[in-house]
Amino acid sequence: MTVLTGVPAGSYYLWSLGLSVQSAQGLVWDLKIDVKPGPNAITLNQENVASFDIRSAKQAAPPVNRTAATIPPSTTVRPSGPSNSVMTLSATDGPGKPVAQHAFYLLDDDFEQILRSVGFKQQMLLGKPLPLLNSFEFVARMVALQENDPRFKLLEGLGGESLIPPEVKQQYELGVQALTQHTVATVKTNAGGRGTLPAVPAGSYYVYGTTSDFVHVGDVVTVDRSTAIPKETNRRQYGYDSATIWNMKISLKAGQNSVILTRSNATFVTGR
Repeated sequence: MTVLTGVPAGSYYLWSLGLSVQSAQGLVWDLKIDVKPGPNAITLNQENVASFDIRSAKQAAPPVNRTAATIPPSTTVRPSGPSNSVMTLSATDGPGKPVAQHAFYLLDDDFEQILRSVGFKQQMLLGKPLPLLNSFEFVARMVALQENDPRFKLLEGLGGESLIPPEVKQQYELGVQALTQHTVATVKTNAGGRGTLPAVPAGSYYVYGTTSDFVHVGDVVTVDRSTAIPKETNRRQYGYDSATIWNMKISLKAGQNSVILTRSNATFVTGR
């Protein structure tokens, strides 16, 4: 049992990570709640869980018979000629919110089409298929969690196995390989959300990039009440992830070019 204190009334998202004792399955909750004045209580259980072990039967993607006829071949023709086109990119993810220190890719084709051409599969979340771009973002986040989040590593240690199935890891590697093969140039934005790409031939391209953000909702406080005076023993943040995904077609002319990325020209704005 965990007690949250000093939370103003209003709507929040409750995020928690756990491990099923029966199945050693990784579990995650991302639940919208309404906090009213006075005492409130909520129980996290199987009825309101968003399981994040994709091996769960109710989340498993239906088998797809993928033949050469169902996967369109890549017909990309990369622009050629003198590298005399320079592009300055500026990205914002809301008013006064530059997309700082993020990588953007200049591709020779639509990234969704690229993923489709290599047989990248849609992932399932809460029993529903995600679009291909969201699917790639989803598996990339799972891998990033596995590599960087100590809580994820702790759960894997308790369960004795990876929480990411091999087929999901394979999809991630497939998507990364496809992205690498079709990348013409990359840029990492500065603190102001701006960056300049290396010179490339004039022609049509796609700008692909994603930005993820952890929206801090509140803090989970653990209180030890076994002593005469209850003491706070642990405090951690909770919230939810949001993401903006760009996959925008552009035409570069010889000389200087500029592209402004905002939520209005993003392909997806999720988790908001």
